[in-house]
Parts: sequence; structure tokens; C-alpha cells
Amino acid sequence: MALSKTKEELLTNLINRKQDQAFWGSKCSYNHAVYGGCAIGCEVSKKKALELEDIGGGIMDDEIFRALPKRLKTMGRSFLKQVQNLHDDNTMWEKGRVGKSLVWSNDGLRVINNIITEFKVNIILVEVEDNTTI
Repeated sequence: MALSKTKEELLTNLINRKQDQAFWGSKCSYNHAVYGGCAIGCEVSKKKALELEDIGGGIMDDEIFRALPKRLKTMGRSFLKQVQNLHDDNTMWEKGRVGKSLVWSNDGLRVINNIITEFKVNIILVEVEDNTTI
């Protein structure tokens, strides 16, 4: 997968990324060797992912944010945090798996739409099933 240059590419790549979350122990891992890396980890080189892993911490940590490539920093810390949170939150994923891959829950799809709207990401809103009963 090519590294994203825009918010549109990054969010589209995450939406279409049908694989296990990159958990290492109890935390998400930047390391590509752990299911390709987390939402931000997969958006940097393998070398940079290992550097971020060595620093430790999340996207809101100043040292992590400073170490990111300029193309990611220009997307904004708040956008990157919401994308990473979307990836990390188990409630955003269906409990059942399709093969080895995770699929988005309706809550996850709603959060994706909120990110699209809040950050004016120029992609089409995703369809969410209406599970309400009358």
C-alpha cells in the first residue's frame, strides 16, 4: 500500500484496510511486523515505524508528533488522533470476523462519517444500516 499524501487517501486506506488491528500486548503498535502496523504506523516507512515504537506513546505525545513525516503533520494532530482512535476502539469493529479480517460496525461507520464531515475530507459518506425497529 502506498503511503498517503492527503487526508482523503489516509482515511480511504483505513476504511478499506480489512485486517486485524495491530495490537501488541495491550497497546496498538506502530511496528509493521504486527499486522502491518496501527493506523498511523502503516502510514510511515518500516524504519520510521520502529523509531515511533521505540519512542512509545500515542499520536498526542509531542515527541511522537514531532517524529512524524511532514506530510502527516500537515494533516493535523486532531485528525490523526481521531483516525487512530477509530482504529483502536473495539466498538468500531464488528464482533464477528470475515475470515481473519475485521469489519466496521455501524458505530464505526458513523464515526467515519463524523471524521469526513468534521475535517472536510473530500470523500463520499459511507452507508450506515438503520437498525432501528418500529
